[in-house]
Amino acid sequence: MIYSFKKKNRETFDDLRNHFNESVLDNLVDDLRNHFNESVLDNLGWMDGFPSIDLYNQTNLELAPETLCEDHDDTFFMTEKTIKPIAMKHPFMVLANKNFLKNLRGLGFKTFHEHLDESYDSEPMIEKRVDILMKNLIQHKNQTHKIYKDTKQIRDHNHLNLQHQAGEYWTKLFKTIDDILRNI
Repeated sequence: MIYSFKKKNRETFDDLRNHFNESVLDNLVDDLRNHFNESVLDNLGWMDGFPSIDLYNQTNLELAPETLCEDHDDTFFMTEKTIKPIAMKHPFMVLANKNFLKNLRGLGFKTFHEHLDESYDSEPMIEKRVDILMKNLIQHKNQTHKIYKDTKQIRDHNHLNLQHQAGEYWTKLFKTIDDILRNI
């Protein structure tokens, strides 16, 4: 497992502290360190681009911590954090608001419920979502290669759907721009 946490400082953790109490953050980091060999990437600067293919070749499952993550909130807001594993054809879980995966499936994407416990998606409380995600990571830590192999059809489907969604977006955008320019 490769994981990344920026060094604790006021700027990095203020936003997280608004959503979690200190003990939840400390427990999450402790759980990761207790159950996995430590491989920490500090200050890896890929900005909004994609991380190295070498990193994806070393892993078989991704936990995407989405931007919004609140108790009892089912707002759907997908960012590059979820798009990256789809684009890189990786199985994934998402720490996000309630029903994130349900909304993702509504966009034509498939999720990994046959291989992972996705009950976290319908859980209204963030701490319980984190617990279920951690149990998934711990339970499957020696099975990720099998999960990767067994999810090829889902990963390929999601990759093609992402290309389709992006194509539709750009087509609509350019058509709108063309319409605006023609009417000036």
